[in-house]
Amino acid sequence: TRKKDAEFWFPDGTIVLVAQNIEFCVYKGLLAERFPVFNDMLSFPQPATVSDPTRTDACPIVHLAGDSARDWRNVFRLFMPKEDTHCSFFKQQPPYPNFEALAACVRLGHKYQMSQLLGHAMEYLQDHFTHKFDRWEAHTHWLSPGPGFHWSHAIGVVNLARLTGETCILPTALWLCTMLGADATKGMTYSDGEVERLSAEDLGLCIEGSRKLVQQTFLMIMHYFSPPLAESCKNSSCKCAGLDVLATVSTMVVSAKKSPNPLLAYTAETMGVFLKGLCAGCVATVRERQKTCRKEVWISLPSQFGLSVPGWG
Repeated sequence: TRKKDAEFWFPDGTIVLVAQNIEFCVYKGLLAERFPVFNDMLSFPQPATVSDPTRTDACPIVHLAGDSARDWRNVFRLFMPKEDTHCSFFKQQPPYPNFEALAACVRLGHKYQMSQLLGHAMEYLQDHFTHKFDRWEAHTHWLSPGPGFHWSHAIGVVNLARLTGETCILPTALWLCTMLGADATKGMTYSDGEVERLSAEDLGLCIEGSRKLVQQTFLMIMHYFSPPLAESCKNSSCKCAGLDVLATVSTMVVSAKKSPNPLLAYTAETMGVFLKGLCAGCVATVRERQKTCRKEVWISLPSQFGLSVPGWG
């Protein structure tokens, strides 16, 4: 049984779209303007009926096979907003778009050849799931700072990358999926209850990639603190002169096993406890090693998941 959408049913609308048995009564002219593919679709006679018994005129009805009502509702909020909150929809400033809105724009933009909508949405995702190390470094958050984003949405980003062929966002998205641990097998849940999961192939890439990242993280930590740190260090009280540095390495390795992250930047605040007891020369050596190695790890990130991404770096 079909029912009207509570948000997008305009009594004077001129066309009814049906997705998942939800009816949207909107305006044919606006729809054709925003979705060029509908120009051709609507040039053919469409079945008409009076969906609203209070109306005496019949509206053409278009069934949108395979589309979710949630996706159309999100796109309509962009094109026919009921509040003036859409102005900075794809800008890196509040109000930020949530993941469901971005995913809807990508899926429908790709399917219905809305190149501008698709382009803006992908540009936003590419800024956060970037292929550029300097851009990634500049982010204060791994994911979009919007309130509608959480870690599990990396699963959806992987699937959007597969849908559109935009492989440049795959390495960081797959990497974040490895951070989910066993929860990566549970998928992500949309607001309407739909669950989206990784393909068996991509889940396999995450499992294998996680194993490689754990190994790489261990090696990185060992390299950061492997003696001699500073060749000029003559300070017998410096921690690098004794076995105390091994305690530092052991602590960091245990942490890395739980959440492998060879790209983690140990700041003065987070690394302070590990650097305690080292002389100034050794501290400088550790930080320089970290800076060099993290860039090398970034360059190799696609290969950790068996990917080749042109322009990665």
